[in-house]
Amino acid sequence: MNPPLFFKHSLLWLLGLMFCVAASFSSQYLSADLLTPYEFFFLGLLVIFISVALFRQASAGHLCIPLLLLPIIVFIILRIAPVFFSPVLNLHSALSKTAGLLIGAFFFLSLHQAGFSAADRRRIMVMIFLSGVVQSFIGAGQFFLPGLDLSPLLMKFKGTAYGSFQQPNLMASWLATCIVISLYLTLNDWIDSFSRMRRMIFIALTAAPCFVLPLTGSRTGLLGLVVGMSLIWLSRKELVRQKARHLQIWLCILIISFSLGVVSSYIVKGESSLIYKTAKTRLNDMAGRSVLYSVGIDMFLDSPAAGHGIGDFSSLYPLYETRKFKDNLDDSKRMYGSLHPHNELIYQLAESGIIGTVGLFFVSGCFVFYLLRLGIKTAAMFIGLLSPLIIHLMLEYPFYQSLPHYALFIVLLYLLSSQFRNRICSVNSKFTQSMLRIIIITAAILSVVFVSSTLYSYMKMAEHVRLKARAGVVQIKLLDGGLKNPYLAKYALRLKMAVLLDYALTKYDKKMLLAVSQWALDETRKEPLSVYYEIGVRALIASGRLDDALFTANRAIAIYPFMTDRLKNIYLPMNK
Repeated sequence: MNPPLFFKHSLLWLLGLMFCVAASFSSQYLSADLLTPYEFFFLGLLVIFISVALFRQASAGHLCIPLLLLPIIVFIILRIAPVFFSPVLNLHSALSKTAGLLIGAFFFLSLHQAGFSAADRRRIMVMIFLSGVVQSFIGAGQFFLPGLDLSPLLMKFKGTAYGSFQQPNLMASWLATCIVISLYLTLNDWIDSFSRMRRMIFIALTAAPCFVLPLTGSRTGLLGLVVGMSLIWLSRKELVRQKARHLQIWLCILIISFSLGVVSSYIVKGESSLIYKTAKTRLNDMAGRSVLYSVGIDMFLDSPAAGHGIGDFSSLYPLYETRKFKDNLDDSKRMYGSLHPHNELIYQLAESGIIGTVGLFFVSGCFVFYLLRLGIKTAAMFIGLLSPLIIHLMLEYPFYQSLPHYALFIVLLYLLSSQFRNRICSVNSKFTQSMLRIIIITAAILSVVFVSSTLYSYMKMAEHVRLKARAGVVQIKLLDGGLKNPYLAKYALRLKMAVLLDYALTKYDKKMLLAVSQWALDETRKEPLSVYYEIGVRALIASGRLDDALFTANRAIAIYPFMTDRLKNIYLPMNK
């Protein structure tokens, strides 16, 4: 096998590992704003893919420059630029999102260096489809076998089909994308090269995601599926008659499997099933989401030009929500804090203002412009493939919450942009080629070492939490690696301070209590989370600073009314 072919096959295997293996395992995570262990594995494979693809082209002496690269760079610059106008309150979130944008750009660039043929790109779509089949079996097990514990490979089954993701809506958009890809491939000429048995196996496998999608109870996923299928169908009308037999079988499997899923969901879940929620939708179903949207808009209007800075939405949200409900503290409507507004556009407006949003519309407009140059039918077909994820962005989780979804979107974007006529940049100098290879190898080694060490420290922190929760045992040394890691330091410090507070309360170490309370109060000024207020109040009461404790408690209750009883329970036992 010649070297270029070897590299290409290696890259295909890496994509297969990412979507069919790495994205199919999960374990308990420490915090919603940290990657899970399986996502670290996914990230490691992503780094290796980028390194191998770029090294391949650097050795070949030429780089493929995709047309969309410049708009993507402009978008990243405009997304980050507002940090020069607004203070960075949450450095961890700002650095994580910036790194995510850069990794996404490099991944998109590296996909174009892989030299995938049209047949290879179809294989990638098949891999994505098979990943949905794998997720379907996991989701079915979670739904019908609640209580089954397969950790550390998977989170404990909870009677809800969420696959390897944080929640069912993420699972639904993944499955909807896989079903749309299945329809696209069924209407493609490539299926004619299959033997009859292989063709029927492929079409039959569609039954798995079609059956599990209703079990997720996600109306967002259902909407994405309908829009995606409609666009694919309308754009491929000329092939509908040619593939009528295949399409009839595909539709029968879809209808039967989906109907069985709906019935199963209703039998097990009753009024919380997809069919009931879809048929009986009420306005108050969107009460919580509308609060997030309206508060996000308020944040934008308060700083419309540059927003509040990348990563600062979650830090400022509780304060803006309190301001909005100052005259009417309706607990049924409040969200009390959120990592994101469940809408990508509002996210951009709140954090990057008009500056960042112009970048978003610029890259989107360039993409649509290039697509339309291929023809309206082709553009509709490709947008149909992206529809489940795009609709999910507007109604649910943005990509910052799921690394596999982010990678899936970029791969689909590559599959579509590979239709454009990209520019080839030659690197004729042997010295330049050697320097590029050295830079790529060095960056790859450093990245893999960092990801591996971060995962190791993460697992040690998880062990600390598990020991403390199960046996009351505290081993603070397990947090040392996390405290030294820039990605984990914030959360590791929070765990350490909780340990020091428990120790200071036991030994009545007033000096340590004052240090903990001061740290907690400093953190509330940067990020007013309830956990910081709670630690601060406990430390202040124990150290005898009752006036300060009362003032801090009142500030906490103004933002988080649900903390009233909890703070009373803290206050009474410590002042008997």
